[in-house]
Amino acid sequence: MSGCTRRKDGRLQKAITDPRTGRRVYFYGKTEREINRKVLAFSRKAEAGATFKEVAEDWWEEHEKEIARSTAIGYRMYIQECIDYFGETPIRNITVKDVEQFLRDIAGASGGRAKGSVQHRKKVLVMIFKHAIREGVADINPASLAHTPKGTGEKKRQAATPEEEAQVLRSLADDDLPLGVSLPPAFALLAGMRRGEICGLKWGDIDFDKNTITVRRSVDYSTPSLPLVKTTKTAAGVRTIPLLSLLRERLLRVSPRNPETFVCSGTVNPPPRVFVTWHYTNTYQVKYNIHAGLHQLRHSYATRAFEAGLDAKQAQALLGHASVKTTMDIYTDFRKKSLEDAAQKLETSLTAKNAETSK
Repeated sequence: MSGCTRRKDGRLQKAITDPRTGRRVYFYGKTEREINRKVLAFSRKAEAGATFKEVAEDWWEEHEKEIARSTAIGYRMYIQECIDYFGETPIRNITVKDVEQFLRDIAGASGGRAKGSVQHRKKVLVMIFKHAIREGVADINPASLAHTPKGTGEKKRQAATPEEEAQVLRSLADDDLPLGVSLPPAFALLAGMRRGEICGLKWGDIDFDKNTITVRRSVDYSTPSLPLVKTTKTAAGVRTIPLLSLLRERLLRVSPRNPETFVCSGTVNPPPRVFVTWHYTNTYQVKYNIHAGLHQLRHSYATRAFEAGLDAKQAQALLGHASVKTTMDIYTDFRKKSLEDAAQKLETSLTAKNAETSK
């Protein structure tokens, strides 16, 4: 029995060195033939190298600790899609064409995904292959060389309609709804705050003398039953924004206003997620005939900032964007729309003028 020893339980045992890790690996069986089959299968696998699944899971174990809980939830879905596709394929054997085919399949799924959605998957693949190169189990990063398929569109988030904005402003006179239902739309439209920032706002963050709101924290609802109060999405998220008069008047009608309590709950605990999800959809939106979500109302705030003549850097500071590029992308859309509106007005005016002179 070459290289095999018999254990006390009667089974045979054989140990070899894993060429990938230098560690001893043990195999067990009732016969030498059984053990040799296991050793041969392992050696073939070792020769092919680590599988995509092994590398992806190893990378995720390391990376998950470095990112926010809410971000991790999205990443898990992307990673699983990648593992389902590449699975047991040796990572060293995956080519640029393989990655591009995966991206094409992703782009065509669910009736066609937006460019950003495909880019998220590609970004995850790039990080996994970088990890593989660091670990010495891959030589190149095919994901970084792969092209995103053509035909994937940019699905732009739309602002609320003027009618919906007007309804939000009318709702400021309504003191009957719970604060966790009635105030988030007002903060999104009149202060440009994100949902988590609104839920993390305390009365002590509002200065009625200086008419300012300071955004210091956010609430993460990725585990609904255990809301996590944390710092803002990015360092740029910590900011001071104007407290507009319409919102100020509504807030002054709330009593008491303890500096340590959360504005939207009136307690030392943040409002339950159900207030800004289920109740917002089934109570607030139904009552005021509004279809726009909270982020669309935040987008409306950005629209008004553009219309008021604020430049991109000023808007970036108010909205808490980490990069001015994000604000510029939004402003570019606004400018394009303004140009189209101007062209239409000129077309109408000049056509009418031409009709008059032709008589």
